[in-house]
Amino acid sequence: GSFIGGRALFAMEIWVLQATLGLFVLYATWAPKFKSSNPGPLKFFGCGVFGGFATMFVGGTGPLVAPVVNAACKERQEVVSTHAVLMTFQHFFKVILFGVLGFAFGPYIPLLLGLIIFGVCGTIVGKKVLDKLHGTQNRTANFKTVIALIIDGVENLFQGECKGDITNIRCGAEGFGYDPIFIPHTFDKTFAEMTKQEKGLISHRGKAVKKLLGFLSTD
Repeated sequence: GSFIGGRALFAMEIWVLQATLGLFVLYATWAPKFKSSNPGPLKFFGCGVFGGFATMFVGGTGPLVAPVVNAACKERQEVVSTHAVLMTFQHFFKVILFGVLGFAFGPYIPLLLGLIIFGVCGTIVGKKVLDKLHGTQNRTANFKTVIALIIDGVENLFQGECKGDITNIRCGAEGFGYDPIFIPHTFDKTFAEMTKQEKGLISHRGKAVKKLLGFLSTD
């Protein structure tokens, strides 16, 4: 999949690639996720070929792989670990193929190292939070976003908040940061297990932005 996608990528007009990226962003944001049932070797093979092909164009193919992993694994920990391993292999082959096709990695090495380091740091911090809270009964937490708007020297603050609890284990393959260890109140799954639509309805950022837009629409 990566080989076929790589050859197609280098033969593609830049505007076609830009359009493909735009369409994928719209799909990942708004389209309902497809579901898989009882995936066997054939489905995993097909998922690998299609995911390997698509990742050469859009990069973040986690949402395409996740439904197959969710259907194959019963435990939350299995979903997270299996998804992580599959994405590691997928990106590993992509890096090799880009090198074979002549891509110059040199200028991007600092950026790549930064992404890897911060990704590892986020995982470590999340695990430390869980370890520190081990045995703790009160695991209440909340996300807050505050937007400050200053007009003619007057400061206006717009706050969005999402309350919930810290889990005992990391759950889910979506999102970032603390998403795998935070369950919002009235829900039975973490931010990392939610669709973008579900998360958007209770997003602390979204709430803050709505308040800001409401303020701006009155002036």
